[in-house]
Amino acid sequence: MINLQRRADTLLVKTSTRAAYDELLNAADLAAEYGHEDELAAAKRALAEYGDEPSRVTREELLDYHQHKAATLRTLLNDYAGHDLEEALAEAEAQLAALALEAEVRIVSFGYGHHDDAVPADVDDAHLVLDLRPFRDPCVHPDLVQRTGRDEPVHRLVLGTDGIVPLLDATAAAVRAFRADPSAAPVTVAVGGVRGRHRSVAFAISLGTWLRDDFRVAVEHTDIDREILAR
Repeated sequence: MINLQRRADTLLVKTSTRAAYDELLNAADLAAEYGHEDELAAAKRALAEYGDEPSRVTREELLDYHQHKAATLRTLLNDYAGHDLEEALAEAEAQLAALALEAEVRIVSFGYGHHDDAVPADVDDAHLVLDLRPFRDPCVHPDLVQRTGRDEPVHRLVLGTDGIVPLLDATAAAVRAFRADPSAAPVTVAVGGVRGRHRSVAFAISLGTWLRDDFRVAVEHTDIDREILAR
């Protein structure tokens, strides 16, 4: 829960910082429009104090936060039953669903080992299901077991595995084909590994990056925060 609160605090600070910056931009625009030179100069000085323009909270950051929140609450519910926890979990899952609905492409990583060697029920009707278990497992390196596909050493190793980049290219082409009809429903891609922490996560992140210039993309990691399964 401490880690979850830190994430929430980070998002809150980022959101409030960007909101304050936007208010100054609006003040500067209004001052310029109406010729209020003193107010314009003051707004410009305040904007200059920021240095670089503060970034906005992205859809991916919100998805990641609500996904981590849902996973944390599910774990707590397994140990401590409570109406408040159930309500909080329902809210987190609703936020996840709302963010996913906004996307044109939904990419979901998961671990077959957490789902009885099957595709999770919420993506069993995915347009594309990719099983990455035949590819090299990063966990052959003991120092990478505790890492995830978000970490640079794991990500680099996965993308350097023979066949992964061609598969990324082919998958991106298939997604574009499904999305060729402007009225098409959102395309879902399910990407599975053994644990849902290494290969599937790295692949899902890369696929999202490849497609983000053309589509609104949501990347979700179903099992990244679950216990690490043995090889």
